[in-house]
Amino acid sequence: MKLKNKQLLLFQVFSLIFISLVFFMFFFSAAFADTVRLNSGTVVVGENLQKTDKYLQIEVGGLVLKFNLADVAEVNGVRLERKPAVVELTDFRDCIRRGKLYFAQGKFDKALADFNQAAQLNPGLAEAYNLRGLAYSRMGNLGMAINDYNKAIGIDPADASAYLNRGLAYAREANFSLGLGDCTKAIEINPKMPDAYSARATIYFFKGNLDEAISDYTRALAFDPKSTDAFMGRALVYVRKGNLDHAIADYSKAIEINPKDPVPYISRALANMKKEDFNQALADINQAVQLNPKDGFILASRAKIYFKMKDYFRAWEDVHEAQGMGHKLDDNFIEELKSVSGRDQ
Repeated sequence: MKLKNKQLLLFQVFSLIFISLVFFMFFFSAAFADTVRLNSGTVVVGENLQKTDKYLQIEVGGLVLKFNLADVAEVNGVRLERKPAVVELTDFRDCIRRGKLYFAQGKFDKALADFNQAAQLNPGLAEAYNLRGLAYSRMGNLGMAINDYNKAIGIDPADASAYLNRGLAYAREANFSLGLGDCTKAIEINPKMPDAYSARATIYFFKGNLDEAISDYTRALAFDPKSTDAFMGRALVYVRKGNLDHAIADYSKAIEINPKDPVPYISRALANMKKEDFNQALADINQAVQLNPKDGFILASRAKIYFKMKDYFRAWEDVHEAQGMGHKLDDNFIEELKSVSGRDQ
């Protein structure tokens, strides 16, 4: 009887040890195993996990299993992040359409790739080179842009937009003579092209031909009465000529067209400052601050208006806030403000 009790006791002890060992082995292996969950919900547990750009590999019981990354949902409990697939377009028309969308979104590198693909699919398409030139221009590569405009013009010499774009690129390189010639050519091809008149007007302005600039901006507005660029450009010419009333009238027109744009308010405020109409200047700059309260330049401009109004306390407030936004103010203005306010900061 005692022998049977001992045997039973030994059996229970060994059983407990065996169960503990199995549990330990299971827990230990599970803790160090790799787990893959597929999109279908299936869970695969194994080891020696390897991942490439296209597939995932895991070893299960001596067998090596491979899964396409598109079929994998999670790896070791972490959701698998994938780069969105880039669709390769095979129709040049689709390339042009998608490239224009990318361009409008400011994704110029992607737009460039699509326009490049369009040019490869249809080498005789002037539009592809013209648009690719625009993308290069926005990315700051004016040399490549001009090369593409040359190709577009070579394919279609009657494309006014290609001449206009090349003229703007020349102007950005400060080659005003070539820029002027291209804008004039664009106008000859399409006499009702407001952007060409505005572009030529801007070049005239930089060349110092102010009357010609006003004339071209006025022509641009005749074809596009809602062009804020033309009103803003003509106003700047009027400021240069000292005709502040005409400048303020043009800034006011730009505000009527787009009251949510802070730039015309800032420009009108600065024109009113020149007229020493500080109350109106302050009203305009306050409106600009409401539209864009995080712009250090606007706050610095208001500080100068407060300075003119001898409100030095508020001037310092705007100076400090503008500096806190990283805007550097003119040292001479700061020294003058220190002098008249009796403050160091």
